[in-house]
Amino acid sequence: METIKCTIQLVFLPVFCVTSMRTYFNMLPLTRLETRQKSGVGLAHFKISMALIPSLFFILVVMAVDPTFGSNKGGIYIDADMQYGYAQQCFNSGDPSTALVEFKRFIHFFPEDTRVRQAQFLTGQAYYATKRYEEARKIFETFLFPFSQDPLVIEAYFMVSRTLEQMDKAGQAETVLQNLLLLTDDIATKDRVHASLGWMGLKQSQGMTPLALEKAETHINSLSRSGADTYSRDRVNKTISTIRATKKKSPTLAGLTAIFPGMGFFYCERYQDALVSFVLNTALIMAAHESFERGNPALGGAITFVEAGFYAGNIYGSISSAHKFNLLRNQTNLELLEQAVDPPR
Repeated sequence: METIKCTIQLVFLPVFCVTSMRTYFNMLPLTRLETRQKSGVGLAHFKISMALIPSLFFILVVMAVDPTFGSNKGGIYIDADMQYGYAQQCFNSGDPSTALVEFKRFIHFFPEDTRVRQAQFLTGQAYYATKRYEEARKIFETFLFPFSQDPLVIEAYFMVSRTLEQMDKAGQAETVLQNLLLLTDDIATKDRVHASLGWMGLKQSQGMTPLALEKAETHINSLSRSGADTYSRDRVNKTISTIRATKKKSPTLAGLTAIFPGMGFFYCERYQDALVSFVLNTALIMAAHESFERGNPALGGAITFVEAGFYAGNIYGSISSAHKFNLLRNQTNLELLEQAVDPPR
């Protein structure tokens, strides 16, 4: 249809217009002569009209083929390939916000296209890239049921887990991958799940989550022979052993030693905080004692009340320092591992 319209508009229409105009000018002298000779005004008008009929006929044909012919309104015409290609180009070039809009536009205007499902998945990834995790999760969850070995379905499970992890829902993220582990029979997928769960355990161990390291070790050692090479099982196990062997501080012991002001911080190797805590608490205790000795119980009571707050802060701060000490050591080991090995994606 486009070829026909272009041919008519660019070739036949100009030719017939020129031909008609030439016919008109050639017949005009004859028309005048006949008019003078016969005074037949009606005959002259008839011949002029006959000369213009071909042009009018082809103008009507063009308008029938292209209703927009002659209109002053311009338009931009795109097809599915152009729209999808532009959306994907935006996503690949690091502009997920624009890609999100363009993928939605593709889905809206070309709902019958075979790439709609892929566009929906990329829409979820664009949401994830813009940190709109809840919207991303909802899109990825539409791919989970019914389960199949379709790569988009498998990838959707991992993306749902990642979005939940970003939303601080580590337990739910782990459950999603555990479900995938039960559903799939593909060895490569199972290895990827085990590796992902192993790394999740390593991250949870930073917060001193009970049995996190044990879970990580179990999943890492569940890798197949090929998966062990792909996900660097030996290197990860070495890091787990290093974390276990790293000197840790007991939060309980830190709290008990803090009964003597400053000693809890000293135990956690925060020597400056230990000195400040010791001097401040000692000074307030002595000031309160002096006030009571001089018969000023009101002032002594006020100072004692203030000192009680600082003393409690000394104990709480010591316990918190022990947790932070352990967290920092684990983070350091994990950062070294991430520099040596790429985490599973």
